[in-house]
Parts: sequence; structure tokens; C-alpha cells
Amino acid sequence: MVRGAILLLATMAMGSGPEVGFRDQVAPILVDRCLACHGPKKASANFRVDTFARLMADSDAGKNIEPGKPDESLFLDLIVLTEPTGRMPKNADSLPKGEVEILRRWIEQGAKSGGIDPNADLAGLVAKARRPAAPAVYRTPVPISTLAFRPDGAELAIGGYHEVTIWDPSTGKLLRRIPGLAQRTQGLAYNADGSVLAIAGGTPGESGELVLADPRGTQPPRFVASAPDILLAVAFSPDGSLVATSGADRTLRVHEVASGKELCQVKQFADWVTGVAFDREGSTVAGSSSDKLVKVFDARTGKLLTTYIGHGEPVLAVAFDPDSTRAISAGADRKLHVWDPKVIAAEDGTAAQQEERFKKELSTRMIDGFGDDVLDLVASRGFVFSASADGKVRQHELASGRLVRSFDGPGDWAYSLAVEPAGKILAVGGFDGGVRVYHLEDGREVARFVAAPGLGSTVGRQDEAN
Repeated sequence: MVRGAILLLATMAMGSGPEVGFRDQVAPILVDRCLACHGPKKASANFRVDTFARLMADSDAGKNIEPGKPDESLFLDLIVLTEPTGRMPKNADSLPKGEVEILRRWIEQGAKSGGIDPNADLAGLVAKARRPAAPAVYRTPVPISTLAFRPDGAELAIGGYHEVTIWDPSTGKLLRRIPGLAQRTQGLAYNADGSVLAIAGGTPGESGELVLADPRGTQPPRFVASAPDILLAVAFSPDGSLVATSGADRTLRVHEVASGKELCQVKQFADWVTGVAFDREGSTVAGSSSDKLVKVFDARTGKLLTTYIGHGEPVLAVAFDPDSTRAISAGADRKLHVWDPKVIAAEDGTAAQQEERFKKELSTRMIDGFGDDVLDLVASRGFVFSASADGKVRQHELASGRLVRSFDGPGDWAYSLAVEPAGKILAVGGFDGGVRVYHLEDGREVARFVAAPGLGSTVGRQDEAN
């Protein structure tokens, strides 16, 4: 009886003191001290710490962490070695005593996750906790890497620094700000009724994240998923039930909007996945890549349906024609490629017939006349709009390839573009932080402004300038 009481008291003493938080205390140590050698890019001893699940899994050395038993945990043994040889982190100073004590107490207290998703990317969680607030006043404009019209055309969302800013496209007036986001926003998309704004971005080389936000700003953004590198593009399926992202981690992902559940994660790319788009039915999703290919997949299973190989240079953008089965892609070869994934993917006929059909489809139509790389694409109402590093936005008739009109971008690069769903107005964002808005009926400029709060954002309306 006495022996049992002593054991109970000893157990209570071990767990005494404040509980160590995994998200706030343990994860930052892992990200700062361990991730470089034990992450998705490098996994020494087949041991990874980029998620809680992987941290707790066995490595080549066996079980690394024994919950409740710090003295039997190889993970901790290697950290507290006094001799540099074999001590972790490898080829680095030993961990400060305070950090070692945090890890020891965490294991002692049961090595708990603290309620986080076991598969959540720890670098993304840590980056989110550490991120600074958006500046009240910008010291300099940021490149406009993405912008999107609310479906009714009354508001224009623009990626900022740790935020998304919402503007009146007819006047250049700042309406509101959505804070608490990753360092850079690379992709924006509204769902069909404008009730949800998808925001994709991150910190290059460190983390990426997908957030679904209330564009009115009445609810805090909903964090959906993280990635080990920055996300570069985002798109909703036409019915708004799915959202897809592409990123610098060479991965395309599809999530259910309502639940946030990941339906598929496609890793069949050899380089950055620069763009993503759903077809008109929402059943397939395409990803463009710096590996010079465009690949089309089943949106729910991730099964590869077809690959377009016609570019020969990095592909920077992809879109689907909402009125047909055609896809449009563009990039560093300075051409628009118009092609039909279903024709390429058809499996009927002999092998020779399939090859001949494929070759024919590759040469179906290419639209040229660009002075530099094509950086962004939008297909709308029988037209394709393209933004180029030559400073121009061009409107081509999709059926014929005829150039309808050319618009000036705000600076040296026309970096991004958006077309209001009704097809009445166009917005183009520049690398210099400037935005120009045009009427599509006659090409008249409506407004121009710098999308940087506090920098005298409104430059002026074209009719006033004249």
C-alpha cells in the first residue's frame, strides 16, 4: 500500500508544472532545429518531423519517441549527447538547455499533439503563429501577383502583404482589408455566388497555405490546408463544391469546400505547378508546370487523364473555355496553345491512329504575337485574355485566334489579370503594384490606382486625367 502511494506521488511529480504546448513550444523547435535534415526535401535516417504523425512514426533506427518515457526516447538521447559526433542537430551547436527541457517535459507528459491535425504541416503552423500584422501604411507597393472580381463586378480583391485588400474597381477606393494571412498571396478566386474567397499563398521556400475567407470581413478566415512551400494558384469548381491549389512543392491538391477534406494530392510534376483550372463540368482539373507540361486529372481521384507536351518551355498558366471542352495554356514560349484534352486522351483506334490524332491536336492552333512570357490567362465568353511580361494584356477571339484588342498594363510587366464574369470589365495588375481597369466594350480605361494602402492609392480616373 505504501509502495503504491509512493509510486502515485512520483507519477504526479513527473507531470507537475504547466503542460507543454506542442503547437506553441515544441513545433517551433522542430522547425528551427530539425526540419532542414528531417523534412520533405531531406529525410536523414528516414525520419521526418514536418508533421506530428511523421514525428511519432518509426525511423530506420526504430521508435524515436516513447510517450511518457523521455529517458527511453532515442530522439532526446541524440539531442543531449555531450560529444559532437552523433549529436543532433548535426554539425550545429547543441540545443539550449531551455529547449531541451521543453522537449523532455513534452515527452514526459505523454508527447501529445495538443489537438492539432496530425498531418498538418508544422512549418505552416509555426509560420502562421509568427507572422506579423499587415502594415497599416505600405512603405512601397508590392507586385500584384493575383486579383479577382467578385461575381457582380462591384469589388476587386487583390493580394497584399500578409493580407488581401478589397477595392472599388470603378474608383480605386480601398473598401476593406482581410488580415492575418501568409506573407504573399499568389492566387485568389471567388466562388460562383461571391460568398467565399479562396486565398492561396505562403512564404517561398518555407510554407504554403489555403484559406477560405468571408470577403465581407464579417467572419475570420478559415484555414483549410498547409504545404511545405508556397502555393501559386487556386480555383473553384464551377458549382463551388471543390477548390484546387497548385504550388512550388510540385503538387496539385483538391479539397472539398464544405469540410476542407483533401480528396486528392497529385505529385506527378517535376517542377513548380504554376497554374490550376477546372473544366466546365468540374470533373477534371488541369495543372500547368515549369516542367514544360500541362497535365489533366480526375478532380476527385487524381487519376491522370492526359498530358499536353506541346510547349517545350515552362508553362505558366492554364485555363478552360467555359463554353467548350478546350483548354488554353501559355508560358515562356510566348504563345497561346488551344487544345482539347478529350481528343488527346481518346483511346479508340489503333496505336498509329492515336499517335496521329495526338500530333494533330498538338498543332491545332497556337496564337503568337507576344513580346515576352505569357504570365496569366482568363477565358471568358468566347475570348481569351492574356497578360504578358511585355507589359500588355491581349484579348483574342478563341474560335479564330483573331486579336480583338490590346490593353496597356500599369508597369513593365502585366503580371496578373481578372475579367468580371459578365464580361464587361477587365482589371490588370502590374509588377510595380499598379492596377488598371478597362471597359471591354470599347477598351476605355475606367480607373488606375496603386494597390498599396496609405500610399495615395488612387491615381485617378482616365476621364479625369483627360
